[in-house]
Amino acid sequence: RSVLLLTGIVGLDTIGNFFYFKSFERHEASTITPILALSPAFAFIGSWFLLGLAEPWYKYVIAGLIMVAVIWFTMDRKTIRLIAPALYTAICFGLSALPTKLLLSDLTTNAPTLYMLRAAMIGLITLLIFGTRLQIVSKKQFGYIILRSAIVSTSWILFYYALARGDVSIVSTLGATAPVFVFIIGIAFLKEKMTWQKFLAAGLIVVLSLTL
Repeated sequence: RSVLLLTGIVGLDTIGNFFYFKSFERHEASTITPILALSPAFAFIGSWFLLGLAEPWYKYVIAGLIMVAVIWFTMDRKTIRLIAPALYTAICFGLSALPTKLLLSDLTTNAPTLYMLRAAMIGLITLLIFGTRLQIVSKKQFGYIILRSAIVSTSWILFYYALARGDVSIVSTLGATAPVFVFIIGIAFLKEKMTWQKFLAAGLIVVLSLTL
């Protein structure tokens, strides 16, 4: 059971990662991000029908409002359109939370170990399929890679800890609020321009998340 669940996680996340980067090769981030924010919807459907997990109705209403607010917050209204690779990514990442929840609930493994196994297996599969394209990396680029790796690893491990303790759909919804924190950090440290639409949407997302 554990091997099958881990295989499902790795398979879904490998496909999701492939389409994730493929999406950004073809389109602007402002077009892709709103579609990626739909991943909790597939976690909702999957946990309800496949796992039989259900929360009080008002939690689903709040979670749905958060998803709508995230999409509104990140959407470029002039270029938004349904793009297949981004939608495939949202489906894979949303459904991947289901076997992850089951595996962690079985107490077969813990969050750091699961992340390590998942990352290693995805890396191996990608290497076997696409091979290596080695290039010279500067010290500055290498430093950015190390920093980003540390941040991403920490975020995934915390996400797995949350999945082990909470409802799949709710945890996935809260995990999709990342654009709000990018917005806040950008204003605080990068002096990015703030619009009232984004400020209102960010505030709504924070309030709904705290309520949830």
